[in-house]
Amino acid sequence: MHHALVFALVLLVAPARAQSAAPKQAHVVVYDGWGTPTSLRLSGRLLERAADPAPDQGASAAQNLVASLDALESDEIAGAELEVYVSGQTFSATTDVDGNFAVVAKHLPAAQALTLGRVDVDVRVVAPVDYRGQRGAGSLFVHPEGPSSGLISDIDDTVVKTFVTDKARMLEQVLLKNAAQLEPVSGAAKNYQEAQKKGPLAFFYVSGSPQNLYVKLHRFLDDNGFPGGSMVLKNLGDDSLFSQDDYKLDRIEKILAAFPQMRFVLVGDSGERDPEIYLRIRARHPERVLAIVIRKVAGSKHLEPARFAGCTLVGDAYANDAVIAGLLTTASTPSAASVAAPVLR
Repeated sequence: MHHALVFALVLLVAPARAQSAAPKQAHVVVYDGWGTPTSLRLSGRLLERAADPAPDQGASAAQNLVASLDALESDEIAGAELEVYVSGQTFSATTDVDGNFAVVAKHLPAAQALTLGRVDVDVRVVAPVDYRGQRGAGSLFVHPEGPSSGLISDIDDTVVKTFVTDKARMLEQVLLKNAAQLEPVSGAAKNYQEAQKKGPLAFFYVSGSPQNLYVKLHRFLDDNGFPGGSMVLKNLGDDSLFSQDDYKLDRIEKILAAFPQMRFVLVGDSGERDPEIYLRIRARHPERVLAIVIRKVAGSKHLEPARFAGCTLVGDAYANDAVIAGLLTTASTPSAASVAAPVLR
């Protein structure tokens, strides 16, 4: 959901919509963050618009188009002062020119240590006065500082069928369907759930989709039973529109750095550059990568076996519910995968 075609359309319609749109109330979007008992990182965005309506399975393509363009053509509120409440603690934040805010805290004292698991986050606008009292809610996922396991997942064509290799169908998914109408990849949610049952497992959803689609994608994941986790999306004010490799490598490296004793399963698809990106991560950190799982997308280019060396391949649907859980069980020598042939599951 991150292609230049989508954004070109938004740029064409944005001026006309901006002239006719009436001012809207503030919408505090809180992106689910991550942390440890002694640190946290969370962020969000403040927009001049009403909150997104609940997705309607019966909504028409025209209704969805209006809602999609409204989300993509956002009006940010810059310079706003916010208070962020996490587990009885209060942090201050200020929005930048793109309406983004962030809270990063390190070395929290023992008396303020965060509890492992999901922690509620509440954000309130303090200033400007026109928006004072507006609130948004989210979650902070607190993971162990010691040895643990995590799963880093792509979104498009990995958990939701976006049909990135077919531009017309991709635009239909992005603009003409809401979260309730999107089609999940068969067996993906169940595989993630079964993997989670193996023990505490941190989930990170890293995508090149724009942060404007956060609410839509978050609702899709929730409604389709995917485990809760932090979602990382592109900020088009800072991130390059066309550079996928550098963007994803940077975000994954940041996750690895935040949890230096966590080992990961990396899950993606063949439609774009996930195999190449994940193999580079494994080459840099062979001891940190438990396994790489790649969904083979119809219409993908370059399906030669060498591209998937050491990866576990799945078809359009997962063959069973325990593909990823099985990899967590058997991955006793993660670096051995670097010389293995691809395995089809």
